[in-house]
Amino acid sequence: MRPLTRFWRDQGGGAAIEMAIVTPVIAGLALVSAEVWMMSMDKQKAATALEAASDYYMSGGLSDEEAVDVAMAAWSDAPQDGEVSPVRSGRCGIEAADISELCADGSTAAIYVTLTAHGTSQGLFEPRGVEAERTVRVR
Repeated sequence: MRPLTRFWRDQGGGAAIEMAIVTPVIAGLALVSAEVWMMSMDKQKAATALEAASDYYMSGGLSDEEAVDVAMAAWSDAPQDGEVSPVRSGRCGIEAADISELCADGSTAAIYVTLTAHGTSQGLFEPRGVEAERTVRVR
């Protein structure tokens, strides 16, 4: 009985055991934090590229191909398969409308371009999708 009580009172290896238990948890949290940070940075870079393309439209640009080129040039560290896709749509008030037709009141439809940036980025653990979207009114 005496050796057992001596063992329980001995604190010599207590810190090492605590460290062995806590270290994997701290390392795991650090890796997950790094992954989340990388994910948010990838999304921010894609959003910045779309902002450059929307600035192109806002300054009078009309070409979707040119807007895509501007976005791709502004997308720093774009993924290998990264691409920007523009989609035009029209609205008469709050209702969707055909771009080529007049609205019921005789006015022209408002034209919007929805830009979507997407690609696959390499994360710490596995590849992950990167996507950002922005809509801008061009007319």
